[in-house]
Amino acid sequence: LMVRGEAPVDAAKAKEVFDTYIDAAAKMPALFPADSKTGGETTAAPAIWENTADFNAKFETWSKDVKAASATVKDLDSFKGAFGTATRAC
Repeated sequence: LMVRGEAPVDAAKAKEVFDTYIDAAAKMPALFPADSKTGGETTAAPAIWENTADFNAKFETWSKDVKAASATVKDLDSFKGAFGTATRAC
């Protein structure tokens, strides 16, 4: 609602939003262990295991970008920009 301007920008709620993305970025690499390449009706891209280091590094970069974006939130416009940064890598 905040990003659509339907609710006032609340710094604490905005921080919660960004903290959720940061938490997800930290957990994602563990969800793709080597033994999950096949089976279980996976639809994950094989490229994940072809270059695991790069895959994991992207989550680290995403986390850093979200942390930096979160620090910029002061009003609706800055929240929209920060939210765009946070969701761009999804």
